[in-house]
Amino acid sequence: MTTITPLPAPVLAILEVRERGRHLAQALPLTRWPCTIGRAAHADAVLTDPALAAEHLRLERDAEGRVRVQVLDGVNGIWHGRHLVRAGGHLIWRPGQTLTVGRTHLALRLADAELPPPQPWRPASRAGAALTAVAVLSLLGLGAAESALDARTAGQWLRELPIMLMVLTGALTAWALLWMLLSKLFTGYAVFGAHLRIAALGVLAYQGLQALLHGAAFALSWPVLARFDTTLLLAVLAAVLWRHLCAATPLSRRLLGVGMGMLLAAAVAVQLGLQWQAHKRLGQGLYLSRLYPPGWRLAAPETVDAFMASAQDLQATLAKRLAEQQDEEGDAGLDE
Repeated sequence: MTTITPLPAPVLAILEVRERGRHLAQALPLTRWPCTIGRAAHADAVLTDPALAAEHLRLERDAEGRVRVQVLDGVNGIWHGRHLVRAGGHLIWRPGQTLTVGRTHLALRLADAELPPPQPWRPASRAGAALTAVAVLSLLGLGAAESALDARTAGQWLRELPIMLMVLTGALTAWALLWMLLSKLFTGYAVFGAHLRIAALGVLAYQGLQALLHGAAFALSWPVLARFDTTLLLAVLAAVLWRHLCAATPLSRRLLGVGMGMLLAAAVAVQLGLQWQAHKRLGQGLYLSRLYPPGWRLAAPETVDAFMASAQDLQATLAKRLAEQQDEEGDAGLDE
């Protein structure tokens, strides 16, 4: 007796189940239209997310080749972009779109759809590794140079240098490890080198921009350039956090940029407000707190008369500030 083995049903579509935004958890073949998706054992595509009903969705393909979705669940429904579709609702599931329910993101790839070309992927880039090494070594060299300028003797510098290098290296490593864990949690990938490179380049960018602004303030005689170090620090920190979040989460860069920009604007407004309340000026740093070679000076020197006129204006400002301080002290004495 001859046994005829039935041929397997042809695969009509692939249901891609993603978790944590980009991590592909399952790829389920669909072999018939219509088909159901849910947690029940008799569903055509069985998923385990507790937010799904026994039969959550029904898919069918119309005469035009489009995939129509009917929502069966009356508890959670389905998110189609930013639109929530409740039970009984219908929608067209177009190629490239994602449906979301609970912690599960669903994408559909039809068998007759043209595949996109394969994307090049490498676990590590030589250029990225070289840039990371250069950034970290430059940061350590900068720290060693600043330590040498602060030390009174060569012996003191040699004693303090190993401690400084260990502290700086430990802080960078701990910061990168923290972001690496977040990357593993939200995207499924651990990218320690990328976060180490972002942190090192961020510190170098702040140091470089700070030196550039202070040098330009001295050369051009524009003291306003040297009075916003804290604001510059907040801006660089916001940029660094944005790059970390882009690498550690599946959220869009535009959304993260808008959120970080709003947070930066609020932080700068609070910082400048507190600065004005405490010192009646917006700038934090003092002009010429760092000395530069006289040959860097590009601005024309002021005349003696102009200098004395500016000193007279400064004297009036100081007298006003002194009177305000005396009034505040007098009010405090009356309260006591």
